[in-house]
Order: sequence, then structure tokens, then C-alpha cells
Amino acid sequence: MSWLFLRWTGWASAVLVVLAVNTFAGERAKKKLTPAEMVAALATKNRPPKYVDHDLVNDAKVPLFPAGYDWKEYGRVRAAIFAIDRGVTPELWEELLKHVDDKRYAITLVDASPGLPDVASGRDFTVGEICGAISSACLWKLYERHSVSANDVTRPWLQIGAVAEIDDLVAWRKQRADKLLWELQLEACTSALKNVETLDRANVEQKARIRKGIQGEIDKLKSEKRPAILPNYLYEDGGVILIHGWHEASYDEKLAAELRERYSARATPSRGK
Repeated sequence: MSWLFLRWTGWASAVLVVLAVNTFAGERAKKKLTPAEMVAALATKNRPPKYVDHDLVNDAKVPLFPAGYDWKEYGRVRAAIFAIDRGVTPELWEELLKHVDDKRYAITLVDASPGLPDVASGRDFTVGEICGAISSACLWKLYERHSVSANDVTRPWLQIGAVAEIDDLVAWRKQRADKLLWELQLEACTSALKNVETLDRANVEQKARIRKGIQGEIDKLKSEKRPAILPNYLYEDGGVILIHGWHEASYDEKLAAELRERYSARATPSRGK
């Protein structure tokens, strides 16, 4: 193959890439959703699956998806969660708060927490649970990311970190209706900073490290006077969702079929959690 042909194919590839990027950008511009539309996209047309008891893990439930379950719709909801998780704005954050009590079914996720014997058990999530998890993370992740390891060899994932005293986020926000998101983040970080001294399991050096990190967030918020938006709140590497302290991954059509076969001899399944 000649150098001229290689050079031509390189140019052609570059042109195709540019055209694809421009087309993709145009499609994104046309499909840009409002915050209300983004939240509405979390509600699925699928019905929640029935559940049976796990055959290995006590108190764990396994969803039995029907054969006609719409997996394209499942993927659409998964993408809707991703879009919100990676696209938070002050306006979207306010919309999320409006839906924390939304009971509509969104998605069923598999428990991917470390130490489980297999990936089968799971639970349903509502639109409100997704909205609540992301909206609260917009505050607590700023100070929580400055947690330190507890150095517990039996539980290496255990962290020590300060917390802000916010019991009901919606009510807390209503009491501060005149404040912008960055000001709310500032107040949350300030509250967490005050609580560093109460961390009994942390030594002096760990407390100093936590305090320094949170103070840095406070200084940045005061200086920039705009909200600190993180790259993600639920999605972690590999597409795993971290919500309510649990690692959740996706089911798919293949796993669903395996679970139906594995648990087909069980008694009539009951509704899940």
C-alpha cells in the first residue's frame, strides 16, 4: 500500500470524524432537555419485577423480570440517570428537590457491593430516590470527599468524615429560599467543618487533613461565588452507581433470563422492596 493511499485514508478518516462530531453536536443541540424533562425521563414505562428470596443471602431479594421486559426502555432510563448525574446545574438541582417524594418506578438495580457471593439480589428505585440521592450529593460530596481512611484492615472501604446537620433537605432549603446553591454549599461545608472535632475515631493528623480539605472548599466558594459542580455524583468507574451507601450495577436481558431459570421452581413470587 502506497504512502499516498495511506495519507488519503488518513484525511478521509479525519473528515469522517469531523462530520460525525458535527452531526452529534447538532443532534445534542436539538435534543437538549429542560430540567423538568430530564427528571420526567427517569420514570419508566416498564412495570416493577416480582421478587423471590435469594438462595444464598439471607434477607436478600432477587427480581424476576418477565420475558417481555423492555430492555431498551431499561437502557433509556439508565441513560437518563447518567445525563442528570453528569449534567447538574442550579436549575436542575432545584427541579430534583421538587421530586424527592416522587413514587414512580424508575429502575431496578443489582447489588454489586463487595463480598456478595454472586450478582443476583437487587432492589427497585423510584424517581424520588434518584432525585434525592443526586440533590443531596450536590452538598455532602463537597465535604465528604475529604474523608480519611479508618485504617480498618477488615473493612478497608470504611472512611471517617465530617457531616453537616441537614435532616430534611427540602425543608432545609425552603428555610433558605433566598440563598443560591453556592451559598447553600457554603453553609453545608461550614457546618461540616464545625463537626470535625467530634470525630472520635480520627487522630489529630486525620482531623487536620479533613479540616484543611473542607476549608479549601469554603475558600473557593467564597472566592468564586458560584456552585461547585462535580463531574459525577452517583456514577463511578465502570458504570457502577453508588447510592445510599450501596454499589448498584445494571441487570440485562441475559442475566434476567438466567435468574428466571435459576428460580423458576420457587413458589409464586412476592413484590419486592
